[in-house]
Amino acid sequence: MTLYEDCKASEDEDGTKHLTSAQGILSVLPDGETRVFMRNFIKMPMGRQDPDKPPVQTRHRWLVGELDGVRVYVVGLKVILTKQDLRF
Repeated sequence: MTLYEDCKASEDEDGTKHLTSAQGILSVLPDGETRVFMRNFIKMPMGRQDPDKPPVQTRHRWLVGELDGVRVYVVGLKVILTKQDLRF
C-alpha cells in the first residue's frame, strides 16, 4: 500500500510489516500486536524571533512502528522492532 509518493507499506507472508521510504526501512516482526504508520509534524522555531520576518517552519516525517504498545520513531535508518533476541 502506498501511503505517500515516497512511502510504501507492505507485509510479508510471515506477518512482518515494513514501511519503506527514501529515509529508510522500518520492519516490525510479528511478535505480538503490531502496526506501522507515518507521523508528519511541523517544527516551529523557539526563542527570540525577528518580529519583521515570518517564522521558518521545517517539516519532518517519521516512520513509526508499534509492538505491543511500545513505539519506535525512525528517520534515516533501517530499524527492526522485535521482542526476539536477534543473532546476526
